[in-house]
Amino acid sequence: MLEIKDLTKKYNSRIILDNINFTFKDNKIYGIIGKNGAGKTTFLNILDQNIKSDGGDVLLDKNKILESDVSLVPTIPNVP
Repeated sequence: MLEIKDLTKKYNSRIILDNINFTFKDNKIYGIIGKNGAGKTTFLNILDQNIKSDGGDVLLDKNKILESDVSLVPTIPNVP
């Protein structure tokens, strides 16, 4: 299970992700949709550890992946 808790990202003074919370259950397929500039790519870049969040946690099976070994990241599929 992938859990997103209070994830926040800002670019300068613009808040892109504002304390978002999600739970992605195992063996399910999810899509992320939204308008241009809504933060979809930013969210995926944080999951892939391409950029750092400004707050919050991302947990994969209760392990914080933003602080963990990068070897956990490839288990999160990302199809643009």
